[in-house]
Amino acid sequence: SYSSVVSGRPVPVAPANFRLSSYTYNTATYGWSSSYNASGYELYSATSSSGSYTLRLTVAGGSSKTGTITGLQIEQTLYVKARAYITVGSNKYYSPYSSVVKVTPQLSTPTLRGAISQTLTSVKLTWTEVNGATGYEIYYCTTGSGTYTRLTTAGAVSSTVVAATA
Repeated sequence: SYSSVVSGRPVPVAPANFRLSSYTYNTATYGWSSSYNASGYELYSATSSSGSYTLRLTVAGGSSKTGTITGLQIEQTLYVKARAYITVGSNKYYSPYSSVVKVTPQLSTPTLRGAISQTLTSVKLTWTEVNGATGYEIYYCTTGSGTYTRLTTAGAVSSTVVAATA
């Protein structure tokens, strides 16, 4: 006598330790632990945690452990999740989704590189360039713990500013 026939399909394990590794103003790089026997991974994103997720990136190769999503918008929160897949013939079989990871891209902070007096009432300021910035706002304060007031805006990484009078 024979036993009953059992059929099934391969299902990979969801990517473990899914995390945000790094981000800039317009990219986010994610990392995860590889899933045994996975053929690759797919990353999905939405603009709200309960929103409709769309495929953003396919990472081929089961041993791959990172993927970078590009084209992000500054201060637009993005929710990302991943799943592994196994390819058998022309069919893909998917794992459950990983946990959801949230990212809100921000501009980095410029670093003041120099302040050189030009006259008694003006100073030339230079600072590091910030990728993605289209301009810079310069603030001043007359005391170390007072309120800062915007003095001017600049489009480059240096500007000569006239000191504000009290």
